[in-house]
Amino acid sequence: MLALHIAGALTKCRTLPPNIDIDRLRKVRLVLDYDLLFMQEIIDALRCSDTDAVIRAAPLEVLAKWRMYFERLEKAKKNIDRLIPLRDKFILVDQDTMRWTLGAGRAAVPFLERDGQYWGIPADDETAIGEVERLRTSGAKFIIFWWADYWWLEYYVDLSRHLRSNYRCILEDDSLIVFDLGKSVETAPPESARVASRKAIWDTRSS
Repeated sequence: MLALHIAGALTKCRTLPPNIDIDRLRKVRLVLDYDLLFMQEIIDALRCSDTDAVIRAAPLEVLAKWRMYFERLEKAKKNIDRLIPLRDKFILVDQDTMRWTLGAGRAAVPFLERDGQYWGIPADDETAIGEVERLRTSGAKFIIFWWADYWWLEYYVDLSRHLRSNYRCILEDDSLIVFDLGKSVETAPPESARVASRKAIWDTRSS
């Protein structure tokens, strides 16, 4: 619709509304890097009329929001590349939304998992802990929580306690929380450092 509007053809298209819905435009999701480029091209192509000025404000908001998302996503990818050897199997807690992005070309296992497929969220802490240990025994060397699913470690309190009590947290920032399932908590940084790290994450999320 935006492209048709710029070409002066939107009102001639009988299968689409004749006007741009600004509220819906503000809710547009950008999924691929190409989407960022396309949105920028749309902004550049809009004219200087009052109508176009109103329309331009919405994609500018969208672009700003999703640029931050892609920057954080790129940070998460770099962290995985830096911390996890390419051939090592790892559990990815993401409700199966990011496995093909963060786990591309890697042995990323969904959580929960059945026969290699995503199987939904755990019914309780006992199920979650049991699955972590089952997957660890079968070769998973790390468990990763991406930032949209940090709530797991608040909701599944016993799972969080189990991971922090038994395995070293090797990364905790605004992109990922990573536990090394092969390293015991004895080599973990002191609790004060983890508390400071979690505070920094909450400060970032609050801002």
